[in-house]
Amino acid sequence: MKISKRIIIEDNKLLDGLKAVFQIIEELNKSQDVSDTIDFKYTPFVNPLFVLPLVVYANNCGKDIQYANLSGYMRNIEFGSNEEFNFICS
Repeated sequence: MKISKRIIIEDNKLLDGLKAVFQIIEELNKSQDVSDTIDFKYTPFVNPLFVLPLVVYANNCGKDIQYANLSGYMRNIEFGSNEEFNFICS
């Protein structure tokens, strides 16, 4: 399954990150696929309240979670690109 959402997290509304990640986790839970892709094409920025729950979920979900179209910010924090952020669940 490919999940592509427009995620807007305003600087002054940190809890928007939690709302957005829970929506994505809900879609991942509904998917019957063994491998899912989250497309960040329409997501210029995420905050720690988005990243941390996604990391925890992805490391414990039993699925292969892939990421596409990471923004410059997400690449700068090495989201999904190194050993620490290797989200392939076993």
